[in-house]
Amino acid sequence: MEKAGYCILILATIAWIIAGICGMFQNVWIGIIWVHHNWIAGTYTRKKEFFNHGCTQLNN
Repeated sequence: MEKAGYCILILATIAWIIAGICGMFQNVWIGIIWVHHNWIAGTYTRKKEFFNHGCTQLNN
């Protein structure tokens, strides 16, 4: 049972690190996803406007 516990702990730690790395690129990925979504839909959604507004706030 102890081995299983250590394996779970190690896997959780690795997942935590990967999630942290993903978090650093989250804004870039969201931007790509929304641009792609808008290209398919042919419209700009309120979420796209919200994302742009959020980026403007972050940049300032």
